Amino acid sequence: MRVNVVLNGKKGQVALDQIRCVDKKRLVDFLAELSSKEEQTLKQILKQYLID
Repeated sequence: MRVNVVLNGKKGQVALDQIRCVDKKRLVDFLAELSSKEEQTLKQILKQYLID
């Protein structure tokens, strides 16, 4: 389960099956922000992944 994204002009993938809970206090640097289209795609796939 991977979704293609572009962050800071670089192509990459979000591995949805590798996402886990992370405490925001442990995050040091902010890298980039997903576009609204990428965010909606991720949400849609996560709903399918978690419900089915």
